[in-house]
Amino acid sequence: MNEICTSSQQENDLKTIQSLLTGDCHFPRSWLGFHEETGESKQKEWVVRVWEPSAVEVKIDWNPGKNHTGSEPMQRLDEAGIFEWRGRSLSNRSPYLLHCRFEDGSRYRRYDPYYFEVHFEELDQQLIRWLEKKNGYFLNPDSMFDVQIKRIHEYKRQLLNLLYTVYLYNKLRRDQDFKPEPRTVILAGKAAPGYFAAKLIIKLAHDIAEVINKDPLTSARLKLVFVENYGVTVAEKLIPATDLSQHISTAGTEASGTGNMKFSLNGALILGTLDGANIEILEEVGEKNLFVFGMDSEAVQRLRSEGYQPSGFLETNPELQEVLKMIESGFFNPKHPELYRELCNGLREHDHFMLLADFESYCEVQEKVIEARKDPEEWTRKSIMNTAGSGKFSSDRTIREYAEEIWNVEAMPTELHGHKIQT
Repeated sequence: MNEICTSSQQENDLKTIQSLLTGDCHFPRSWLGFHEETGESKQKEWVVRVWEPSAVEVKIDWNPGKNHTGSEPMQRLDEAGIFEWRGRSLSNRSPYLLHCRFEDGSRYRRYDPYYFEVHFEELDQQLIRWLEKKNGYFLNPDSMFDVQIKRIHEYKRQLLNLLYTVYLYNKLRRDQDFKPEPRTVILAGKAAPGYFAAKLIIKLAHDIAEVINKDPLTSARLKLVFVENYGVTVAEKLIPATDLSQHISTAGTEASGTGNMKFSLNGALILGTLDGANIEILEEVGEKNLFVFGMDSEAVQRLRSEGYQPSGFLETNPELQEVLKMIESGFFNPKHPELYRELCNGLREHDHFMLLADFESYCEVQEKVIEARKDPEEWTRKSIMNTAGSGKFSSDRTIREYAEEIWNVEAMPTELHGHKIQT
C-alpha cells in the first residue's frame, strides 16, 4: 500500500509537527452534546505515530505551468498541501492530480504539471512481519489487503463479507482460468460478551479461514485472517497497509464513525454503502474514487414497509444458495455441522439487516474492484484523491466549528519556537 508522507530528511519539520500535536484537541463524541457535527480524526497524531518511522520521502512542486527541473522539498506538511490541518481539503488542487502520469514499481512517480518524488517504505511488509510474529500468519505481500475492522455487530455486516469470501472461494475452485489479483481478507474487531450472534460470526470467520487457507487450489489467490484483540495498536498496523477498506453497514444504521476517515486519509479505497460517514467522504473525494453498492436508506425503508421476503432474493441466486448450504451443512466445521444452521435460518426467514437483498449488488461492486486493480495507475490516482480529500475530517476543523457555532469563543493565537500560530 503506497503512502504519501513526510520526508525523513525534514527532521526539524517533523519536530514542529510533533509539537503541534499538543494543540490538536480531541473530544470524545459523548462530550459533544446533541449538536451533530462530522466526526473528527486526529490526523496529525496518525502522521507522527504511524508514518514518521516509515522514513518516507515526498517532494512537491505546487507551481503548475512553470518549467522546473526538480522539485521543492516541503517545508511543513500542511504548508505543502498534502493535508490542510484546519479542515480544508485539496479540491482546488484536484484538477492537477487528475492529470498524473505514473511509473510502476519503486521508482519515482512523476506528475504533470508538478510531481511527487516518493520513496516508499513497505508498510505492507511491516504488517506481514507483525502478523507472522503475532499469529503465525504467512501472507502474500503482493496480494491486495482487503480490510474490515470494526466492532462485530450484525448491522455492520461482517457476515456479508464472509458470504462473499465463500462465493469467491467457490468461483476460484470452479474456474481455473479465473485468476484475479491475490487477495488477503483481514477481519478484526471485538464483540460484546453476551452477543451470541457476533461470537458466532467470529467463529465462522475462523472456520472459513481454516478451510480456504489450506486449499491448494485457491490459497495462492485467497486468504482470510482474523486479528484478535482489536484496538488502536492493531489499527496502527492495519490501516496504513490497507488497499481496500470495507464499510458495509445496512444503509440507515450507522451514525457516523471515524474509522473510514482514517482509511481514506491513508489512501485506502472505500467499498461501502451510502451510510454514515461514507456519504461525507464521497462528497469530499468524489464518487469515482470509491466503490458504492447496495440500497440507500430510503430503499431499505421502502422494502421493509412492503414486507421484505429474503427468500425471494435467495431463490434467484443459485451461487448464494450454494454458499448458505455449505455453511449450514458443516462444510467449514465437520465436527459440529449444526453450528451455523440457526444463523443461516435467520437469513432465510428474517434477514433484518438485508444481507441477501444487497448480496448481488455487493458481488457486482467487488467485480469492479477486481477490474480496477488491473490498472495500477488509476488505482493510485484514486488513492491520492482519497488522501487529498481528507482534510475536512480533522479534529481541528471540528473544534473550530464548535468554537464558532456553539461555544461562541474566538481562537487565541499562540507561539511555537518564536512563530505565531493561528488555530
